Amino acid sequence: MSTLKVSTISPLGTDATKTITIGSAGDTVAGAGANTPAFMAKSTSDQTFSLGAYTKATLDTVELDTHSAFANSRFTVPTGEGGKYSISIDGSLQNSAAAREKWLLIFINGVQSETLESRIRLSDNYFNGGSSFRTSATGVVNLSAGDYVEIYGLVNASSGTPQFNGGGGGQLNFAGYKVIGA
Repeated sequence: MSTLKVSTISPLGTDATKTITIGSAGDTVAGAGANTPAFMAKSTSDQTFSLGAYTKATLDTVELDTHSAFANSRFTVPTGEGGKYSISIDGSLQNSAAAREKWLLIFINGVQSETLESRIRLSDNYFNGGSSFRTSATGVVNLSAGDYVEIYGLVNASSGTPQFNGGGGGQLNFAGYKVIGA
């Protein structure tokens, strides 16, 4: 392997796009230019839970995990990879009876994040029984090595069985990556 050391890289000629291509299609970026660690996981089946209780979502399919840092439905920041992370959640909740409140939340180290939550709180029994509510949230959080991030849900209603939709009702998605240059 050779090493190339330069002070400046400039495109040749009159290339109006000023684009420099390194490598070929399918190559990956490592080091300072990579938005890694990165992960993306989803659910593929419905998950029921108890009314009025914060419940951790089970994510059974991992689509992307650059640092093998996603396990047991949680992302754990690898050693040496602390920094700012863009985290996003997207999914739907429903309850078998009328409901007044549905929340999809991020917990960091087992504690509800005040900055990353998606909720709807409306007048009593606004959501009809069986109606699905899709929501999403994205934000940037500062994480240290060893910190872990999970999705939780909450449905407040006087009766019924709430669930995360993961099958035919739409999947639950959880993704994130380290933000470079922040």
